[in-house]
Amino acid sequence: MNCHDNIYDRWSGTRHARAMESLMQKDEHYNPECVQCHATGFEKGGFISLNSTPEYRGVQCSACHGRMQGHMEIHGSGGEEHKEEGRLIHEDMERLCLECHTPKRDNDFDFERDKKRVH
Repeated sequence: MNCHDNIYDRWSGTRHARAMESLMQKDEHYNPECVQCHATGFEKGGFISLNSTPEYRGVQCSACHGRMQGHMEIHGSGGEEHKEEGRLIHEDMERLCLECHTPKRDNDFDFERDKKRVH
């Protein structure tokens, strides 16, 4: 957020940013089947609940780009990017999106059209 403020600002206006709020409106924010797609890192060291880990609500950067371990330390110190750092784009982004955007959950999903709405 601090380093990529223009991307963060665009993302903040997306449905991914407000994904948990849509569950709260339906009173489904405790349903693990729903939360796995509406929060970041659920059952993977991230989101636990709105009370204990509100910072992981919504579909955030790492949901698509990975955890990018070491990214802030490398770039915050002015160091060069390391190949071990990880990829910014998942090698099969469409497959990754389709884990949540299934026909049952999102029957209007179109990868080519909708990928432009992420940020």
